[in-house]
Amino acid sequence: MKIFILDDDDNIVQALYRMIERSGIPLEKTGLTSSPSDAIRIVEEERPDIILTDIRMPGMTGLEFIEEMKRCGIRSKVLFMSGYKDFEYAKEAIRLGAQDYLVKPIKEQRLVEVLHATLELINEDNRYKYERETMLKKNHVS
Repeated sequence: MKIFILDDDDNIVQALYRMIERSGIPLEKTGLTSSPSDAIRIVEEERPDIILTDIRMPGMTGLEFIEEMKRCGIRSKVLFMSGYKDFEYAKEAIRLGAQDYLVKPIKEQRLVEVLHATLELINEDNRYKYERETMLKKNHVS
């Protein structure tokens, strides 16, 4: 499984990835950046399973970033983070299909819990797709 982290503060990006490494969660980083324009290119190339993005960034918000990813056909699970407990941001994040909304500063235990839950959801989605494809093939052969 692959994760991509986007935040306009490079120190936060590095700290989050160190937390993930310490947790032992088997996530390969596909990119860590503080630039939304670089992020679009990297995510289109790498197709990560999980995107962890800040909501408020100069130039492009995390919400706009995810809308662009959806237009490009990228269906990664999205975790938003923000230093703001703003209901409007949370509501928009939910509308865009966010798995969770983390408020900074993010505690390591909370990040690990959210990542485990997101990975479990990805595994369930993959099992469902596999079972559906198997059933369709079986019915097609019969």
